[in-house]
Amino acid sequence: MACLRVVAVLLVSVFYFTIIDGAAVRTDIFEDFPQIVPQEIKDERLRIEREATTPETTKNFCRSQPCGWVVYKQFTRQLQTFISNICTCSDSSFKCIRTDDDLSVSAYVYHCRQNTTAHDIEAPENTNL
Repeated sequence: MACLRVVAVLLVSVFYFTIIDGAAVRTDIFEDFPQIVPQEIKDERLRIEREATTPETTKNFCRSQPCGWVVYKQFTRQLQTFISNICTCSDSSFKCIRTDDDLSVSAYVYHCRQNTTAHDIEAPENTNL
């Protein structure tokens, strides 16, 4: 009897989750709505206005993003290639400086920094190292 209850509970739980994942939609709910999209859409409503400059949100987003990565061989750390990011330093007073070593992807990480020292390592100019 206990075995029968366990089987019944398992069947109910499996079918319950199957039933709640699917949703039945009745067609009588949508009878009052038009079935076609109106064709009288004006072009002005479809146009997208874009700024000529970079939006402020992108600038703020790029401040914390790396400006590039140098990928190296895992054990020898021989430099292979430089990958630049689409987020670049905002002006000439900033330089792309090595800030971190991401061991999980075998790459040095570079960020834009304004106050640099002689010990800072700048990003390479060319992509092939």
